[in-house]
Amino acid sequence: MFLAIDVGNTVTKAALFDKYEISETIRFPGNEIPDTLLTNKITECAISGVVPEVSNSLIEKIKSEVGITPFLISRASKLNIELDYDTPETLGIDRICGACGAVALFDKVYSGTSSRPKVIVTIDFGTATTLNVIKSPNIFAGGMIAPGLNTMFNSLTEKTAALPTVQLEDYDDIIGKSTVKSIASGVLNSTLGMIDKIITNLESENRDCNIYTFITGGNAEAIRRFISMNYYHAPDLVMRGIKTIYELNHA
Repeated sequence: MFLAIDVGNTVTKAALFDKYEISETIRFPGNEIPDTLLTNKITECAISGVVPEVSNSLIEKIKSEVGITPFLISRASKLNIELDYDTPETLGIDRICGACGAVALFDKVYSGTSSRPKVIVTIDFGTATTLNVIKSPNIFAGGMIAPGLNTMFNSLTEKTAALPTVQLEDYDDIIGKSTVKSIASGVLNSTLGMIDKIITNLESENRDCNIYTFITGGNAEAIRRFISMNYYHAPDLVMRGIKTIYELNHA
């Protein structure tokens, strides 16, 4: 079995692949990988990480417990996309994996639906809300990084003594009738408005293309009912990108 690990800023996620399908997903803090994952059923492993010390610790633990050396994905790895980015050395590995996962998943979900050029958009609702744009023929053209939903909620609570703790579940209407509901509306609709603005701009600049949007991340399930545009919800987009990159580098 193949083990994909995504080391994030706040949590580490892992997925077990049985051939091409994910059989199990799990989240855990830092490098505290559950012993149940460290079995001899794992024959291959790849890690994507934005926290190097956690990634390195996991590599050593898996080498010791399972007897295999995980492949650490880097910007130098062979990809199914071309990077057109002014500062590739600062581009997050999670963003790269999400983009690679979307390109691979596109061929499975949308293959043959249209002969027009495509623009793929990935939106990851995590600690940060990141949006990436991949243009034909699979060129990573850039994107956007903004505070995530929970980051915005926490920032308001921590920086302003008089404001209460708020969650997305507190959202009621675009016009809040209480301070809690007003904060919930402000955070949610600033995120939605930002996304609508970018998609509208992409549609205007790419009139000859079809735009396909993939959403993922820890807050995707909670926010998806508020999204009006067409999209494909891919909870394991980064994991699929990790597996795709691993296969490209071990063909």
